[in-house]
Amino acid sequence: MIRLWKASAIAILALLTLAPIASAKKKKVVIYYQPPSSTSWYEVRTVKSGAPVYTYTIPESKGSIYVYQAAPPTTTGTVRVTAPAPDSTLWIDGDYAGTTGNITQVALEEGSHDIQLRDPQGRRLFAGSVDVVAGRTTVVKPDMER
Repeated sequence: MIRLWKASAIAILALLTLAPIASAKKKKVVIYYQPPSSTSWYEVRTVKSGAPVYTYTIPESKGSIYVYQAAPPTTTGTVRVTAPAPDSTLWIDGDYAGTTGNITQVALEEGSHDIQLRDPQGRRLFAGSVDVVAGRTTVVKPDMER
């Protein structure tokens, strides 16, 4: 009987220990970008609120992205990404940010972010992590030679 109580107590403690880990949610990253022909900044959203500047479809998922004019907060740093073609797609922390032909640089919250470049067929051209520092610009120039 004591063994049963010990086993039950261990199981309950394990559940209580793992519950916070299982309920942790990924923090939503806010992506701002600046197009090549503009000095304005735009925010990328997956939920429509108000009238967006424009809307476009996410490749591979067919979900919608809504773009609003918005300046990034001062707690962000910028990342410049160069790509081999203007139709490469840029993904940040798993979220679609846009195509490289429409983005000169992105502003992200300070911290580490995963960046991927994909060709129009969805093949990964580059995947890496970048550390963003508030008020600074980080240049990402992937080596595309294989």
